[in-house]
Amino acid sequence: MMIRSLFLAILTAVALPVAAVAQAVPHWNVTLPAAPGKSTQKVTLTSSTLTIDSVFSQGSVHEVVPLKSITSITKPYLYTNKNWLIDLKLSPKATQVNTLPSVNSIQTNQVDEVSLQFLNEADAAAARAYLMAHLH
Repeated sequence: MMIRSLFLAILTAVALPVAAVAQAVPHWNVTLPAAPGKSTQKVTLTSSTLTIDSVFSQGSVHEVVPLKSITSITKPYLYTNKNWLIDLKLSPKATQVNTLPSVNSIQTNQVDEVSLQFLNEADAAAARAYLMAHLH
C-alpha cells in the first residue's frame, strides 16, 4: 500500500507540470463549413503554426502558415452572400499546395495572403480576435 501511494505521488508530481505546459499551448482544431454543401475547411492552430485544409468538389488546398509570419488580419468581410472571410497577410510568404485530381495536378506556390471562411460575421470576428490574441 505504501509503495502504491509513493508511486501515485511521483506520478502526480510528474504529470502536473506536463499538463500545465500542455494547457498553455493554444490549440484550435476545428472543421468549418466554407461554402454550404460545396466545401469544408479544417483549421489547426498550434503554438507556432496555423494549418488550413480546404476541400472543394474539384480538389483541395493545403496551407501551412507560421504564426510569426502573420503581419495583419483583415476585419471580416462578406465574400459571397453566404461566406464571410478574414484574410491573413503574411511576410515571409507561406506554402500553399493545390491539388486537382481530375487533371492529375499538384501545384506548390508561395503566397503572401491566406483566407479563412465562415458562415457568419460573428464567427469570423471571433476567429480574428482569437488569432490576434495568439500572435507574436
